[in-house]
Amino acid sequence: MSRVARAGVLAAAVAALGVLSGCVYLRLLDVKRQLVDFDRHFLIGGRAALTIEFLTPVLFQKDTRFLIGAPPAGETLTEEGTLDHYEFFLHRSTDALPPPLDRLSLDLAYRERKLVKIIVPETFLLLFSRNVLVETFKQAKDAAVYEMKRLARAKIRLSPAVEAELPSLTRTIFLLGEPGEKVFLGEDETLIYRFGVTTESRPVSIVGRLTFNRDGLLKRAVVRWDASTVEAEFDRS
Repeated sequence: MSRVARAGVLAAAVAALGVLSGCVYLRLLDVKRQLVDFDRHFLIGGRAALTIEFLTPVLFQKDTRFLIGAPPAGETLTEEGTLDHYEFFLHRSTDALPPPLDRLSLDLAYRERKLVKIIVPETFLLLFSRNVLVETFKQAKDAAVYEMKRLARAKIRLSPAVEAELPSLTRTIFLLGEPGEKVFLGEDETLIYRFGVTTESRPVSIVGRLTFNRDGLLKRAVVRWDASTVEAEFDRS
């Protein structure tokens, strides 16, 4: 293939990626709009694990794979469709024994290639409780979204009872181990953790920044996933 032809193929691939990411963004906005009428479009379930069911599915399997940036560790055929299983690993900062959440997983269920269920395992709920995750998901309807910056920013207002379930500084370090980096600003302390995807064919950077107040309770969580960033600031109602 000539140099000109290779350049043309590369340009076409870049253009196709741009079209795909734009379509994914529009479908994510559809999900955001559905959150306004939560009970009509979503169903919360599960016992040990947390399940979030999409009653009016709009995201495709190719969308979630694009957003995660890697193929699943396993794909299983089910009675309804398919189940993608993802595994993530923590870049550990020491050679000490691995912490309890050294590895995390996530299952995504599809019917007719559309996302119909997110399954969060029980182990992840050791860090972020079911109530905290559900409230965060519900209140994503009010998030400010900046497409050009690939940034979503939300203020999550929690009742005192749910706020008490936010992970503490000591519990976070117990579950995730010592962070790769700590940042101190005033009375706040930020722990920085880095994760990867077990099946990544290219480096997928996942960086979590967890900021705790002077009482040792989580006040802000920032996750930079590849080129996209999600920020959640927790506030008492």
